Parts: sequence; C-alpha cells; structure tokens
Amino acid sequence: MPSFPSYAGPPLPAVLNPLNPRHYLMLADWIFFKPSRLKQYLYRADPELYFQSVQRTLVGIWRVPAYRSLWLMMPVLILLISAVAAAAVSWAASATQETAVDWAGMTLGVAFGVAFGVAMGVAMGVAGGVAVGVAGGVAFGVAFGVAGGVA
Repeated sequence: MPSFPSYAGPPLPAVLNPLNPRHYLMLADWIFFKPSRLKQYLYRADPELYFQSVQRTLVGIWRVPAYRSLWLMMPVLILLISAVAAAAVSWAASATQETAVDWAGMTLGVAFGVAFGVAMGVAMGVAGGVAVGVAGGVAFGVAFGVAGGVA
C-alpha cells in the first residue's frame, strides 16, 4: 500500500455523491490543495484498479461507484469554477474598458472550452501517469537492482 499524508478533517467518504453540494467543495479542495487526498480516495475505492494499465483503467472506471461518481462530478465542478472565473474576468474587463460584454456567450464558451480541456487533460494525465509511473518504476528498479547486484 502506498503511504499517504494524513489530513485533519472529515474522514474520506466511501463514494462521493453528485447530489451533495458539500462533496463538490470537498472535491475542489482535493484538486487544488490536497491532491494526495484524491489519490488516497481513488486507492481506497479499488487498489487493483489504481495500479492498472491505461486501457484496463478506462474500461474499469465505470464498474467502481467511487470512480464513476468522480467522473460524473468533474464536468459539473469544472463548469462552475470556469463560469465564475470567466464572469469575474469579464466583469473586470468591462469595468476598465467601459464596453458591453456578451455575458452568456462568453461565459458558456469559456466554461465549455475549459471543461473539455481540463477533463481530457485529467483523464489522460491520470491514466498515462499511473501507467508510465508504474512501468518506469518497475523497469528502472529491476535494471538498477540487477546492475547493482552484479557490480
């Protein structure tokens, strides 16, 4: 089992609930401030899936409720965060330039663009990072272990 740092606060839920607003705040806190907590949540949900290759990971996600709820919550969270950020930036720009802003079009365009980019980046980053990290760690561990033992 990998070691994870301990955090004060509420214990990890078994499964994040997409209908619970507090779980969205908890997920945002994990993403921005405590990424190891998110890794611990994923590991506790299914330790075998946590260490699988990219192809098996993408297929196995939907059979584990904790992973499935995380994938359902991520687009909503990304849309909310990007919409608030886009609205704040456009408000600041309109206040300084004294021009009218198409709030709906700009906010939706930025929100959906950021949501798609971040979702794909996270998906490929997590799946590829786990696969490359485990494969590279095993390969280098064996290579240096054998080379060190022979030397």
